[in-house]
Amino acid sequence: MTDLHSSKAISALRFPLAMLVLFVHCHAENFQYAQPPSQWGDVSFGEMFYSLVAYTLAWSGPVAVPAFFLLSGYLFFVNISDQWSWDTYRIKLTKRIRTLLIPYLLFNGIATVSSLYFGDPTWRNDSMIPWIGYFWNSTTFCVGMHNWMGLDMQLFYPEVIPLWYMRDLMFMCIISPLIWLLLVKWPRITLSLLLAFYLSGLWIGANGYNSQALAFFSIGACFAIHNKDMMVWCRRYLTPLAIASLAMLTIVVKCNSLTHAQQLNHFFYLCSSLTLMGLAMLGTEGGKSFPKLLTESSFFVYSSHMCIVGGWSILSLAPHCLQEIFGAPDGFVNAMSQLLLGPLFILACCLVIYLLLKKCCNPMFILLNGGRK
Repeated sequence: MTDLHSSKAISALRFPLAMLVLFVHCHAENFQYAQPPSQWGDVSFGEMFYSLVAYTLAWSGPVAVPAFFLLSGYLFFVNISDQWSWDTYRIKLTKRIRTLLIPYLLFNGIATVSSLYFGDPTWRNDSMIPWIGYFWNSTTFCVGMHNWMGLDMQLFYPEVIPLWYMRDLMFMCIISPLIWLLLVKWPRITLSLLLAFYLSGLWIGANGYNSQALAFFSIGACFAIHNKDMMVWCRRYLTPLAIASLAMLTIVVKCNSLTHAQQLNHFFYLCSSLTLMGLAMLGTEGGKSFPKLLTESSFFVYSSHMCIVGGWSILSLAPHCLQEIFGAPDGFVNAMSQLLLGPLFILACCLVIYLLLKKCCNPMFILLNGGRK
């Protein structure tokens, strides 16, 4: 069950999660002014402060995607619990065709046509599946990264990189009957195994069914299937969750230069994704929320900011425009200005396109926005 306050908190949470994604993709930690934590004792206060902010955002921002999976699993199963049926499954999948599949195909299709005409990006996956790969595994990152067991953790993304979340979410929806069955019959065993695979890194990453998607989608689903309001639960345990998140974030930032530091993030994401749910409940008490435009446009902002058209995306355009205004980010003021204004610039550009499409080309807008009017 989900009460009105929980529903408002979920709606309000979408915008800050989208903004976290923008901050991460701006990669402020790669600016020349940024210094790794191991060198903070030998730099000026300005460099240390900027680096602290940049690295904190770089290592904490990716929690947005686990949080999205958590919400998606919860919302997929909420209010159906033991009433699951094949009719329910058909209705759920039909809705996801409109809200996920059509925008996924359109955004990747636009970027694919642009890549074919203007040339491929430098991160192209040479072993991608011909043609279909543009919608499945056209780009690759984390080449050479391995987990604690030495297993390859190379990641593959579709043409519009952030849409890997939608790709994997659609797979979660397809296997939802299996997830429902396991969580109804053996909830503790199922979640324990999925979390063990996720936290340990023993699960070999694969398109569609990576351990992060399975673990967080299933956690959210478990709350819904067993009639527990996830948002209320996270609000009740907000204090210990927040303390655990801050402790893990300190460890993650401090240990960022370690070979397997990426694996430590998984413990932080588990605590902090639940913390964000509790904070959303806290922040919306008394009816407070973000402006309607920001919450309604969150899906479009997330989906469009890295869609390459004509060799450029809004994300790649932002640093060029800001450096024309502020100069290279090699000083405290310039670097801090671009760290803070970069995501806001991207947001503003996405909102302009969002409003123009909505006003001037509403049918295409509805398709791109997954039927969200």
